Amino acid sequence: MKTNKRKITALAGLLALVMLWTLAPASSAANVAGGTCKKVGDIVKAGNVNLICDRVNGKSTYYVSGGTLKYGYTGGGLVALNPNQISSGTQKPVAPLLFDALVRINAKGAIVPWLASSWTSTTDQKSWTLTLRQGVKFHSGREFTNSDVRRNLEWISDSANKSSQAGEIGKIASYVLKGRYQITINLKDANSQFPGALVFIYMADPLTLTNPGVINGTGPFKLSEFSSDDHVYVVNNRSYWAGSSKLDGIKVMRSPDATSALLSLQSGALDMVWNIPPTSIAQVRADKDLDFLSAPAFTGAHVLMLDTKSAPFNNVKARQALSYALDRETIFKTAFGGVGEISMTSTPIGLKDTIYASGMTQYTFNLDKAKALFAEAGVKSGDTLTFWTLAGRRFEWVAMAQILQSDLKKIGITLDIKPQETASWLAKFFPYSASAPKLYPDTIVANFLSPVPTSAYQLNAYTTGGNEAKWDNAEYDALMKDALSASSAAEYKAITGKMQVLYNREVPCVIPLLAANLTAYRSVVKGMFLLGEGTPQLQDAYFG
Repeated sequence: MKTNKRKITALAGLLALVMLWTLAPASSAANVAGGTCKKVGDIVKAGNVNLICDRVNGKSTYYVSGGTLKYGYTGGGLVALNPNQISSGTQKPVAPLLFDALVRINAKGAIVPWLASSWTSTTDQKSWTLTLRQGVKFHSGREFTNSDVRRNLEWISDSANKSSQAGEIGKIASYVLKGRYQITINLKDANSQFPGALVFIYMADPLTLTNPGVINGTGPFKLSEFSSDDHVYVVNNRSYWAGSSKLDGIKVMRSPDATSALLSLQSGALDMVWNIPPTSIAQVRADKDLDFLSAPAFTGAHVLMLDTKSAPFNNVKARQALSYALDRETIFKTAFGGVGEISMTSTPIGLKDTIYASGMTQYTFNLDKAKALFAEAGVKSGDTLTFWTLAGRRFEWVAMAQILQSDLKKIGITLDIKPQETASWLAKFFPYSASAPKLYPDTIVANFLSPVPTSAYQLNAYTTGGNEAKWDNAEYDALMKDALSASSAAEYKAITGKMQVLYNREVPCVIPLLAANLTAYRSVVKGMFLLGEGTPQLQDAYFG
């Protein structure tokens, strides 16, 4: 009997050990799974949990593996990672993975504190004091401080750097640094909307701004690999100040074309695809495993950029004529799959926005009006206009151009559609230079504008120096200045209403519709959301 008892005790002990071994990884899955490991990136199975080896603070440790999200894009544009020199929408979803901004827009569209934990302003809205979070570190381990804020803003403000974000922050008079975590930014002009200006202003190590080979941010992911215009691979920043991501990493990969990207999404080779063509909407909706990201409101705009310094579009009547020549209803349904919001007023503010102005001209489709206005601007029957679009992507622009081509033909005007590679298309109008403007006479350039998704910056995108149409209107600029110094919501609405009426009359860029870039994803991906102009926010994504 004693022997049997010992055997039973031994067997019970063995079973207990097995159970402990099986349950141990799951019990420590909340943070660090436990033991040390040898090779970074190795994944092992422990019970029903996958563990991945990662090196943090000089120690290689097993962490719970959340998988790698595979994010696809088509076309080009992902040629650099400097977050404050963005020339293509393709770069925008990558920036917040590697870098943090001082403020952030949440899933409800509200501006919330981020690297700046709080802010205050003087009554004249010219001085803004930001208090920074303490203990935030760059990927290199160096602490983030107020001097980093100043150096990033100084770099953006320097016209020699041609930063795409320069127009958002406006002109800064001076900085006052107090200790290491407080900075006062003194503006030359009042700006009651200044926190909104900081949404797309990312805080990079100053070396990143001057050396393309140094990518050092404070974001939730760290750079692992980058091949220009091909792919980016970022890995979990386990020491992230706001709590590490549930993902091991994100691979951003270029697909050869939209068809290949969609097939990869359907097969599971990709988890998300940015900027799928509207022609694929029905296909995505028919697949039970796929869905679209949606935004609370549309703040991006498909625009037809016109050179307001060259004939014929230096004449407002030619711009109005083009507005009347657009069959927006057909374009919306045929080219854009009925997703977005038609802009009958050709203005950048949507109908749902509280500041939307009433009483503006409705540019309903009218070829007779278009013909008459074109003639007054010197565009006659037999003349030719050119339409630039992108080759191999943005098929909605090609479809829009073809509809416009067919309609212009009815009034004797030829539209020559010319698809261009991204670099050639971009070089046509970017970067903006007041001293050496890029002229493109007789040409319509399709583009998608995605300013900071707040009304102030949707309107500010068309101030002098802020638009590649080279429209400079002193009255509009003055109204923008007044709007930013408005002391109440009612005053702000009244002023921005005047701006919309002015834009509606002058149509510096013709706006067929407001929309967001379409992002399709597999329904197993959770936690991400879409900004109003179409930039997916992947920082909190996970598989679930």
